[in-house]
Amino acid sequence: MKKPALLFVLVLFAAGSLTAQETFTPLLTEKTISFVHVDLRNVNLDTVKAEALKQSGQLLKQLNFDNKSAKAVLRECSTELGKLDAIARPVTEAVMTKLGINEIAFIFDTGMIEQNIDGLFVVPWKNKTADDLKFLNDLLTDVPFKDSLYPAGDFLFLSPRNDSAVKEDLNKWYKGLTPAKDCAVQQALKSLKQSDEIKYAFALPSALKKRLTDNGLADDAGMFPPGMPKEVQNLLLFIAKKVEWAAGSVSFAALLSLPEKAGGEKDQEMPLLTVKTPNAADAKQLRLMLEGAIEWGIFAGQIAASQNEGIKVPQLAFEFLKGFLLTLLPDVEEDRLIFRLRKSITTLLSGQHSAAGVAGISAALLLPAGQAAREASRRMQCGNNLKMILIALHNYHDVQNGLPPLYTVDKNGKPLHSWRVLLLPYLEQLELYDKIRLDEPWDSAHNKQFHNAKVPYYRCPDYAGGKDGDCHYSAIAGEAFVPAKKGSNPVHDFSVITDGLSNTLAVVEVKEPFCWMDPTADISLEELQQGINNAKGKAGSSHQGGMNAARFDGSVLFLPQDTPKEILKALGDCDDSTAVDPATFRKR
Repeated sequence: MKKPALLFVLVLFAAGSLTAQETFTPLLTEKTISFVHVDLRNVNLDTVKAEALKQSGQLLKQLNFDNKSAKAVLRECSTELGKLDAIARPVTEAVMTKLGINEIAFIFDTGMIEQNIDGLFVVPWKNKTADDLKFLNDLLTDVPFKDSLYPAGDFLFLSPRNDSAVKEDLNKWYKGLTPAKDCAVQQALKSLKQSDEIKYAFALPSALKKRLTDNGLADDAGMFPPGMPKEVQNLLLFIAKKVEWAAGSVSFAALLSLPEKAGGEKDQEMPLLTVKTPNAADAKQLRLMLEGAIEWGIFAGQIAASQNEGIKVPQLAFEFLKGFLLTLLPDVEEDRLIFRLRKSITTLLSGQHSAAGVAGISAALLLPAGQAAREASRRMQCGNNLKMILIALHNYHDVQNGLPPLYTVDKNGKPLHSWRVLLLPYLEQLELYDKIRLDEPWDSAHNKQFHNAKVPYYRCPDYAGGKDGDCHYSAIAGEAFVPAKKGSNPVHDFSVITDGLSNTLAVVEVKEPFCWMDPTADISLEELQQGINNAKGKAGSSHQGGMNAARFDGSVLFLPQDTPKEILKALGDCDDSTAVDPATFRKR
């Protein structure tokens, strides 16, 4: 393949995730999954080269290259960029000047799936001639799929698929198009800055979403690879059900250089992708699930490393990786998640979560490597248990329009069942939930048989011995969690937490395990104030130096055992108008 042809194809492929300008709206239908658009008019190759060298120089400086070495690297970069420019410039000029093509798009929809087409590159082709098509064919000499060029209407389509039937399938797809006035992808495009050269939008069509969630993404339909963890399956299922669309746009200038703020200050972040959900609660829950997926991935990596008899990965590597990945998580703004590019490496390495990772590294280095890895892994899994409990709590709140009661009661006000029982359907324990008789006390003759049932998320992995039914996680009784009254379920909603979800503890660890079904085992705010791992108090854990505690926003703190009583009170009280600086503690 000739280099100009190769580069042109690469440019087309790079366009394959962006959004559409008005030129391409006739191709958008209710079946559209993704649409990508590149505007070539503002591309300046001289600027691209200059900015690439500038950013390379800054990177080398951040990596502590000495001046001599940095200059040598930059000379080599300049030489290679010059070679690339010699290839790209004539092709770009030919396409834009001779053919008048200033836009490139990529489109994919479910109609293409039906025709066995893996997506199409598209360029405007209105009023073009046979000579124009020949000119483009000559540009694409030796490209394997050049014979799949297909002009239709005002467009020219190029399919990566190359066989004798591709044009017939393209024709069937094109003739079957029914343009939509306001499909999900079009809604996504409306949210974007029209001045940016690169735009991209994605959405699951309603018919495909229903098919996936009703059939494919349900339990045993074969959509998931064998052994895929439930945490990941749940995340994918939630995305398929709840995400309405995702979209983003960037300019070439922003990609190559940090935009200037007023006063010459550099802006360290750039929005790359917006994900739209039905409401703020769904956006917040998706954010929690993404964070939980990172926690699970790091934990799984630690377990795999601990079982590897060959290469030993130090604990500090996992702590650093976790801190880095957490910096990539999106911000929640009402019903949307905003993924931002942290342009500066120093920003990435010095952010809040990375600082937590560095703190973890320091702690890990003070312990024997094996012991530190095992302890950190168990503590991380414990924190992940709390995160899953909080995700279940948020799911319950969304479905029931409120928090679960501390415990349900019978007609005489006697405790029946704990909030832990009510969360079972949201913790993949529906089968167990259905077996429990909710109208009978937790310790009735029938319900006693479930006292030793193993609910994985309710047991801390750092606790040795005991029974399968042991539980180590307690709500703060009498605050946001209060006992039910006759006929009232749920009792409170998040509005009762006037201190804010991020300032209030929901669930904490306790030193001594109890039966997970016991509705009277949760600790009070007064008991929490007695201290962590205190001989007279209940709060504490088997972890060294403190305990995990989850806040109502789903984040998990590791509270040192010397945490002052007034801090514990401020964290545990849901409406005392006291906020605690989260930087005081190590946030997971």
